Amino acid sequence: MHRLSDPSSGINAVQLTQLIRVTYKTAYAMLDKIRQSLLSTESDLRSGSLSGSIEAGLAIWGREKLSSLELGDHEQPVAAGVACDSAGQPVQIALMEVSRSEMLDRTMTPMGCHRFKSRFVSPDPASQKTTVYRSKYLTKRHCKTLASICKAGFKRIQDTYHGVSLRNLGKYLAEFTFRWNALRKDGQCLRHMAVACLSSRLPVHA
Repeated sequence: MHRLSDPSSGINAVQLTQLIRVTYKTAYAMLDKIRQSLLSTESDLRSGSLSGSIEAGLAIWGREKLSSLELGDHEQPVAAGVACDSAGQPVQIALMEVSRSEMLDRTMTPMGCHRFKSRFVSPDPASQKTTVYRSKYLTKRHCKTLASICKAGFKRIQDTYHGVSLRNLGKYLAEFTFRWNALRKDGQCLRHMAVACLSSRLPVHA
């Protein structure tokens, strides 16, 4: 759990297998249970409300087909948001997988935007005025901080956990979000991750 919570590295099942000398199946199961706990937690480090100065829009996970107006089979739309402090520094992020029913080609529908805002944006009037940009192009144009975080985060996940399937992507996004927010809250990633796992109903090996 210590290595998984480390914001500078993270760890995949192959590395854990070598570190603690267990089978790959056991190492994968251990890491997967931790990610399931983070995905199901109600902690504000994963599902807290964004407030204040907010950038929000659409990111696309996976290799993009530049010549296609439709989403590819290996692409996953992700609604994303970041809250910044008075100095313009990012302090909290939120990521949410968007279903294909909430997409029109490569554009998120108002239904998808509404679901993201109702789940992750503070209900106060100022925060609710936040524009959720419905395309990746508009997000990159108007949400430079958010676009940079998503690009770096997706690359980090791909480089650390090679071959993440769309079926399991939500758990990896939850892990990234939780660790990113914990680091900026107080830096105590391990403690927050342990609390999240202990509060989960899933059996987790620490």
